[in-house]
Amino acid sequence: LGFRARLEADRHAFGPRDPLLYAVLDDAGEVVAVATQTPPFGLVLSETDDPATVDALVDRLIADGAKLPTASGPVDVVRAFVLRWSALTGQLAFVQLDERIYEATAVVHPEGVPGSMRAYTWADRPLAIDWLGAFFAEAMPDVPEGRVEQIVEDRAAGIGSLVLWEDEGEVVSLAGHAGETPN
Repeated sequence: LGFRARLEADRHAFGPRDPLLYAVLDDAGEVVAVATQTPPFGLVLSETDDPATVDALVDRLIADGAKLPTASGPVDVVRAFVLRWSALTGQLAFVQLDERIYEATAVVHPEGVPGSMRAYTWADRPLAIDWLGAFFAEAMPDVPEGRVEQIVEDRAAGIGSLVLWEDEGEVVSLAGHAGETPN
């Protein structure tokens, strides 16, 4: 959800290739679906109520010669997209990762937890790269080479954030965010 703000600030924030930004319009010119791809990453699809929008999107992506390593979005939309994409391209699809989006509506500070939070510093770079690298290896194994280092650099530069939790002088946890979302 935070990548929109990143693209507004820097269209090449995710790599040297231009992002693909698609909108499907109805007969009245209203947007009924969108899709984005920030190469080398996969396509991200929006919600839509009209299956014909998915067909139109697939047809256009194929006509444009799009190369899609993955597609993600609402389950029913992605399922319809993959069925048409596979039928027209012959590429086989499989579920790589199930994801969900959660909304935090309140912050409850825990009591009795030893240690405290502190800001990321340059001295934390090797640890942050190691820990984020391990996270991506498990959660998103297709992350391009060098991306973890770029994420750490971005957070250090104030694009998003990194914070650490220390207990008795030892870092025991790392957290961060990529960017602001509209909500």
